[in-house]
Amino acid sequence: MAINNPPVTVQSVVCDLIERSGKTQREIAEEMGFTKPNVLSMIKNGQTKLPLEKAAALAVACGGDPVFLVRLVLSEYHPAIWSALVATLGQPLTQNERCILEIYRCIDPQEKLAIDEPAKRRVKALFNQTDGPDGPDQDDPVAAMLRKGRAIGR
Repeated sequence: MAINNPPVTVQSVVCDLIERSGKTQREIAEEMGFTKPNVLSMIKNGQTKLPLEKAAALAVACGGDPVFLVRLVLSEYHPAIWSALVATLGQPLTQNERCILEIYRCIDPQEKLAIDEPAKRRVKALFNQTDGPDGPDQDDPVAAMLRKGRAIGR
């Protein structure tokens, strides 16, 4: 059974990052270079937007992935700029995405593993933790790759 998650927004991610950081808003604001911590409350409440130039600093201060937050800020607040950047430079990878890519390269350095539609469904099933006809299979090399990623704590 697939998991239905609420939409990911800058506001929801900022709230989650701050909550999970274990730091006070004052500590985070100081690390980001804000002089007033109430700016974070305003961002969390949707009263103001997270400035693009502060997105990476917020992610780092909270122990999050700066690429993920900058990517989200650009795509939500500046979709035309984001589209132009992706069309020109490609999609930047988060730390987790790079980890999955490194695992894939380790198990298939010569790219002999076909990533066809059934394989894509199995990978999605692993991430959604679903079982079924296209669900995880103990002998599936893609499933093994993802299990390896989970085993190293990514």
